[in-house]
Amino acid sequence: MEVNGQPWPYLEVEPRKYRLRLYNIATSRPYDLHVEQSNGDWLDFQVIASDSGLFGSPVSSNNVVMGMAERYEIVVDFSAFANQNLTLKNAFDLEGPGYPQYANMDLVMSFVVGDSVSDWSSNDVPSTLNPNINWPEERDQVDHTFRFQRGGDNVWTINGVDFNDVNNRILARPPQGSTQRWRLVYAGGPGYHPIHVHLVDFKVLSRTGGSRGVLPYESAGLKDIVLLEPGETVDIEAHYGPWNGLYMFHCHNLRHEDSMMMASFNVTRLETLGYDNVESLDNPDDPRFVAQDWSADAYSDAQVQSKINYLGSLGAYNEQSQIVSAVAAYYSNNPNPPVETGTTTSQAAQPAQPARPTQTQSWGQNWQNWQNGRGSGGWGGQKGGRPWRR
Repeated sequence: MEVNGQPWPYLEVEPRKYRLRLYNIATSRPYDLHVEQSNGDWLDFQVIASDSGLFGSPVSSNNVVMGMAERYEIVVDFSAFANQNLTLKNAFDLEGPGYPQYANMDLVMSFVVGDSVSDWSSNDVPSTLNPNINWPEERDQVDHTFRFQRGGDNVWTINGVDFNDVNNRILARPPQGSTQRWRLVYAGGPGYHPIHVHLVDFKVLSRTGGSRGVLPYESAGLKDIVLLEPGETVDIEAHYGPWNGLYMFHCHNLRHEDSMMMASFNVTRLETLGYDNVESLDNPDDPRFVAQDWSADAYSDAQVQSKINYLGSLGAYNEQSQIVSAVAAYYSNNPNPPVETGTTTSQAAQPAQPARPTQTQSWGQNWQNWQNGRGSGGWGGQKGGRPWRR
């Protein structure tokens, strides 16, 4: 088990609160992480953020279940454990005949707690973290059902389609700016299906068919990945915008993803929106960006910086606020908004768009005053203070 590239490491901490960022970068293994005391009890902590950023308020828990590529931030209070050791452990059960390589792999890392605190400033967790989460509007109707299962030797499919099927891999066409509810079904394994949807952040609405419902920290904020365990069905809801174009959704179990468990959705353009984006880079055949012959010179520092400067000069996606306002006005003034017209291959796809642009609001923008003075690593940003998961 590795954390930040180190097998079974330890981190020296002071007896105070630490903000830790957890990131499961395993190829195909989920985790159920908890902090264990010397007597075997699990320590309660606060979950404060997930894939899309800070929650509205902290959520108390003593564990976090993480599918591949899921992210969470937690605040662990070590103040009652001076001169003691605590252990970050994994309780996700993958032992047994099918997974002999995972036997005795519950240990992740240890925390060695010191006896003094150098700085108590900014060590309280605010009751309000992000009051401005952009929740999608409630929707009862299920717009699409997607079934994730094996489709043959070394092929994994979504609704029976794999990504090599270029004529049929567009499985949804939500109109630009619309809200849709998708149903994700674990229809077959083996393995786990962490489902990642590009462009959007979604709300986890329900989970049925397994031994758990929606976990409190799953519903406390918007996400872009949700874990499907065997037998489960999960409903998610998202606002599809502000950009139109082709995007991907897929299983983030890399063994499944690399075996074609991927599909596309087409956020269809609002033809009467009345706003033309200056530069959207939405044409995959644009001669400026097609594949070119390889050259070592192209990867020199000077050439890389030149390319970055050029891309920046295009001003692509610079007018997000104007697009958001235009889409909102369109739906406010249109009593009959467009509906999805189907996913048949006879419909022409809009030009493809690149992945979601960087958000203008930073993870800590609403927490800036609390984080000031805690170093480049943010709050609790000592050496190794934000373990990533592998």
